Order: sequence, then C-alpha cells, then structure tokens
Amino acid sequence: MGSLTCGGTLVDTGNFKTLLQEFEDPNELDEIWMCRHVGGKQIRKPDNLHDSLKNLCQQFAANVGEDDVKLFKYHVKYDALPNGKRWTGTVVEIHVPPHIDFTWNHSSLEAGRAIGRKAASEAIEAYRSTTRKPAKEFTEARFVNSTDMLDAIAVRG
Repeated sequence: MGSLTCGGTLVDTGNFKTLLQEFEDPNELDEIWMCRHVGGKQIRKPDNLHDSLKNLCQQFAANVGEDDVKLFKYHVKYDALPNGKRWTGTVVEIHVPPHIDFTWNHSSLEAGRAIGRKAASEAIEAYRSTTRKPAKEFTEARFVNSTDMLDAIAVRG
C-alpha cells in the first residue's frame, strides 16, 4: 500500500505505530510475539583477534536489539495510537538464551536450534498459563514471559 516495512537489527526494529497502522482497529491485533536473535549475554571474552571481530558486530547488534525491545514495550505501555486509543493486546517475549554463542560451525548451529526451540517452548507455556481474551476486553496491554522492570507494573492475564 505504498509503504515498505523492513525488519532487521539496525532498521527501526520495534516500530510500534507502523505495525499497528496496518489495522483499521489496532485492537483487532490481539498478540505480538517478540524474538530477538542476539542478546548481550551471548557475548564472550575473546581469545584472539578473530573472536574480537565477531564480538564487534554482535555486541552492537545485541545492544541495539535490546534497546529496541525496551523502547517498543515502552510505546506499547504508555503511548496512545493515532486514533487516541491505547493498544490493549498481549506481548509475548521469547528470550534469547545466553548459552548460544557466535561460533560459526555446524555443532553451534545445532545447539542454537535446540536451545532456541526450548526458549520458544517456554514462551508458549507461559502464554498458555495466562488468560487469553480478545484485546478489546482489556484496558491495558499485557506482557507475558517478560523480565523487564518496565513490565513489573503491567497487568498480567
């Protein structure tokens, strides 16, 4: 419809308003599932120059991604939409496990897939343990499987 949406580590990854502008009534969107690919706890002490170079781009991407998630959640919680209403859906976060590292080999890939699958299963279980209602039935957004201090005062279903 004349606009381009791009998801990526360095391109406005958490653009809350653009995401919800795709809907005539933003509260028709009941859930947003968030999964970052890189986390700061995955950064390891480098043993050599090669490791240092890997950390250079990964650390930057991890910090940007973590900040974007916090900013996105802030906008969900505190900002009104262009129509003046607040979004009242559920944000489910899939955590980036710290056990995955940036070693580019097949065993690391397989381990990352297994660990990522476990993290997704944990998020699904956390989601299933909450009351799921349409967004229209709530007055505030809810955060599931989140550990941010920002969410400590969020309404949990």
